[in-house]
Amino acid sequence: MSSGPGIYGMNRTERLGNLIGIRTGYFSRGRIEEAANGKYRIIQLRDFDNTRTVLDKDALTRFDPGDMRSDQTIKPQEVLFLAKGVHNFAYHPGPLPDPTLAASYFYVLTPSAEISPQYLCWFLNHSHTRRIFDRIAGVGARMPVVKKSDLADITIPLPPTHAQNRIVQLHSITLQEAALLDDLKQKRRTFIDAVTMTIAEQNENEETR
Repeated sequence: MSSGPGIYGMNRTERLGNLIGIRTGYFSRGRIEEAANGKYRIIQLRDFDNTRTVLDKDALTRFDPGDMRSDQTIKPQEVLFLAKGVHNFAYHPGPLPDPTLAASYFYVLTPSAEISPQYLCWFLNHSHTRRIFDRIAGVGARMPVVKKSDLADITIPLPPTHAQNRIVQLHSITLQEAALLDDLKQKRRTFIDAVTMTIAEQNENEETR
């Protein structure tokens, strides 16, 4: 562990494995069979939107996994991490219909009291951390995988809780701003398309008179 000056004073760094528990999601020997009255729900990659920032909780598949331990279900403070593939991401689902599991290609991360789930997600989704994943998972591999031991060995900056919250808030504002700008661009494009088409149709009508 090391420490150094930061904007909030002396910020420490820590191995991620010292701050979180890591377990693999639910492993099924075969295809998940949907059951209308199934007691359990399962989070799969298809339940996220294309940006991997929105989870459709109402669309989760219901099924009966058989004999399950209650400690395998996802708790409100836990974070999901996609460990397989080239587009790793972390997501904090918050409260879920109980009981809910995660598919086996996810790790379920249990943060200690020292690190907030939102800060953990921010760090794991940061471009700096993504480059680490590219290196340790093996870019070019048929199916890159971030191993539990490699994830646990990553060093994370650990500012005080209030600083973690400030970072998360700033990041959230940045995302909201980006979304508003994208929406504005789309509306401007739609407006210009409509105006230019109107001009084109007017000119065509004038030429046919």
